[in-house]
Amino acid sequence: MNKKYNKPLTVKEIAAITDSEIDYSDIPELGDRFWNTARLVEPRSKQSKSRPISELTKGWSQERLDAVEGRVEEIRSMLIAGEKSGISA
Repeated sequence: MNKKYNKPLTVKEIAAITDSEIDYSDIPELGDRFWNTARLVEPRSKQSKSRPISELTKGWSQERLDAVEGRVEEIRSMLIAGEKSGISA
């Protein structure tokens, strides 16, 4: 891909790039020796270190989240109203 980009590509733009457009010149080629000795290594599963959260904790967390989201929405509404009336933040 010799083409230089002025901005990071989006997922759609990356998906649209064909194999022939990709510049592999800075990546060493993997020869027969590599492929003849290559083996699949499955990742080891990790034990979960999480603990169940009590309903009380879930409720407390959700209340705080709802309060924060509500306040963010209030501020957003005030900013939009200010922009409409010509007041800048």
